Amino acid sequence: MDTRFSRTAALLLVGLAACSATETHPDRQPKGSPIEDASLSAASKQELKQLEALFKVAHVNYAARRAVALASEPRLGPWLAKAVVGYVVGDYDRLKSHGPVPQLARIPRFANRTFFRGRRELVVLGDPGRQAIVGYLMRSRRGELRQLSRYLLKAHQAEVTLALMRVELAAGVPASQRTALQVLADLGKHDAAFKLLEQTTRVANWQLRGTATRVLATAMRKRRTGMAGARLWRVFESDADEFVRRQALLGLGDLADAGQVRPLVESLAALMKSDRLAEAKAAGEALRLLTGRSYGTKVRRWREWLGNPARRNGGR
Repeated sequence: MDTRFSRTAALLLVGLAACSATETHPDRQPKGSPIEDASLSAASKQELKQLEALFKVAHVNYAARRAVALASEPRLGPWLAKAVVGYVVGDYDRLKSHGPVPQLARIPRFANRTFFRGRRELVVLGDPGRQAIVGYLMRSRRGELRQLSRYLLKAHQAEVTLALMRVELAAGVPASQRTALQVLADLGKHDAAFKLLEQTTRVANWQLRGTATRVLATAMRKRRTGMAGARLWRVFESDADEFVRRQALLGLGDLADAGQVRPLVESLAALMKSDRLAEAKAAGEALRLLTGRSYGTKVRRWREWLGNPARRNGGR
């Protein structure tokens, strides 16, 4: 088990448990979204405890009781979603010892584990479920929790997830905005998601623009977009910000296009000559992604490798 993530899970679970029904956390929610309502009645608080207990043991009556409870008191939804997120994170930590968690979903004996039941439950809970994923995972300072939010959101309808990512790009914190862009790449086959990614590559914020540039490369690869390489080279040649240029180079490595190897080697040579070391390192990393070779910024090694007759086309 990954002990570092065990600490992460423990911290999140403690934080969620500490959020009693007398507290609200507007700073952890996207603008315009519902938050946990602090004015629940004593009876509603007791019902929430009962629902949590039933969910934890996968009780056969849980779904029916949840439906009745939410119909009677919709404000229970965000609280229940928050609790489910906590259980999902805890079980995710335990599941990792069995292998890559998404792959475990195809194994029958894991289907009813808390993690996968929780993933399905957050879909049933609708907007409160999605808001909990964003508020407690996507907005986390811990990268692994942000990546977990991507997997959980994949279970939701693309249209509603896209709408939520629009809000997050406008109102989220920098880390969640970057994750939102990755979610858009996950949805990259949907024209609206792809268009939003394209728009973000032109914003004034250099961090968002750079992140969107590289993420767009992944989306273009999935869509098999023609001239993807040419588009990234234009960004590299024209953007005034070094971070954005580096992301464009790395995006070229993400394209899985062997035709980019020779231009990248020549660009690496020019960057080294101009003492643009940060960009040169990005070019070396892009070459590693494309070829599997780790020659870094050693231009001679790359040219020697390309000179091998077996590598005429620049592939692995």
